[in-house]
Amino acid sequence: MSKLKLRLILSLYAIVMIIFARYAYITEAYTWLWDCVVTFLIGIFVYKLKNKLRLTPTLFFILMSALALHCAGVYGLYTKAFFGLDFDHYTHFIGSFAVSMIFVNWLLYYKSLKYKLGVVCFVSIFITLGLSAIHELIEFLGYFYLGPGEGFLFAGAGDGLPGVSGESLYTAADIGVSGTYSNALIDILYNAIGATAGCIVMGIKKLFS
Repeated sequence: MSKLKLRLILSLYAIVMIIFARYAYITEAYTWLWDCVVTFLIGIFVYKLKNKLRLTPTLFFILMSALALHCAGVYGLYTKAFFGLDFDHYTHFIGSFAVSMIFVNWLLYYKSLKYKLGVVCFVSIFITLGLSAIHELIEFLGYFYLGPGEGFLFAGAGDGLPGVSGESLYTAADIGVSGTYSNALIDILYNAIGATAGCIVMGIKKLFS
């Protein structure tokens, strides 16, 4: 039953990505096509590791929802703010929240770590922040070699550059001076908050299970 649910979640994600990709094609936002493909491949990769990661449908759903939230940026959401926070902040928080919970759940299955919740949370947070740093590096390389655009491979809305449908905090002149530096640190800050929140949720679940 669990395997069936995981397949269903992945299938639903594929449908959502097709919808997003179609919109990206119609609106000529072609750079978002990469994000739709790459995030779907990430979903397949995680699904293939479902047994080793002890992946549950709930955790997989949260992860795929986080990836879908990022790809929803094709609708110009990275130029928007909700309840005083940029859309970019939500994607970093929820993404790290999901990744952190997956690692906590995985590490707690090891007998040597089963009763060491503090150690597990500490390791999970740092693994999540390590992956976040890799993501920031990819964004930098995208900016350096590919230039402006939308999605995680290019520099645009959410990265300190004006978006196609609005303006962000930093201008193009700031990039390479203060814009990307501040943006990267803010992203990592929300990644850290998300990872910590994920550990808290899993810790509460562990203590009361």
